[in-house]
Amino acid sequence: MTTQLTETAKQLITKARIVSFKTWEGVLPKEIIQLFQIADNQGRYLTEHDCRLLKAAS
Repeated sequence: MTTQLTETAKQLITKARIVSFKTWEGVLPKEIIQLFQIADNQGRYLTEHDCRLLKAAS
């Protein structure tokens, strides 16, 4: 299932930053946190591949 994002949503994603992943530690596996950190650092939303990895890890 592919969901299309509006141009406005895409623009907001590139501007948004997750301030800290510190509170995620101990709650989620390190591999899951890394997926979000990489996407956040690259200013992008999660890819279909990222979502498949998240689903497989849960």
